Amino acid sequence: MTLAVVAYNVGERRKVIAARPNRLRGRSYGRPWVAVVVSGGGAGAGLLRRRVGRHALAVICDVRDRPRLRHCVWIKEVGASINERSLYTSSMQATCGYFQHLLDTTDDHGLVICDHRTPALNRPVAHAIFTQKFKTGGDEFDRILEMPTFGDSQNHVGIQIADLLASALLFPMATAEYCVGHVSSVHVDASFKLLARRYGTRLRRLQYRYDDPQGRRRGGMTVDDRLGCKSGAGLFMG
Repeated sequence: MTLAVVAYNVGERRKVIAARPNRLRGRSYGRPWVAVVVSGGGAGAGLLRRRVGRHALAVICDVRDRPRLRHCVWIKEVGASINERSLYTSSMQATCGYFQHLLDTTDDHGLVICDHRTPALNRPVAHAIFTQKFKTGGDEFDRILEMPTFGDSQNHVGIQIADLLASALLFPMATAEYCVGHVSSVHVDASFKLLARRYGTRLRRLQYRYDDPQGRRRGGMTVDDRLGCKSGAGLFMG
């Protein structure tokens, strides 16, 4: 699954940080919760991420200039292989296309900051956008000022927001809707549908969607389900 926080107001992000500075359900931490989530490990890490993620979503939804979300979920067949490099680079090209449209709409310019993996894995992603920006026919992403840059998530609240939404909400929502009955795993639990019932409507409203020149709906949160062939609408319904 990939998720991008397509855009969020730089000034407003301070509210997200300040809303939960050093406490989580009565327990004190010596660092901001953003750093705690990144470095959290052990058996309780998933629970910690879910608690903070649910709170972060509520805060994000209340920010005046809401983030605009674009994400993809691929549900592959059991036992099937997947080309991660191809999937990641094509997803980045698609996300930059949606970002370009948003920037056109708002008459603005922007940058893409991605979570750092390794130089070998980062390079093809940046090159995939380079080929679009410097192709013979012209710059396809002229409002995006540079190729994607890669940062440590401890230093970028935008990456933290995307990670929290994906790991604390969208991933368990997707496994509950599309994998129950097909996959036996600790990560697949029908009770996770509660998240969709509680947050599905708000998540749906955060999508960045638009009609292309042919009248087709683009952007938003999409699902490619190779197990049950379900539509993406079920992700939000619970």
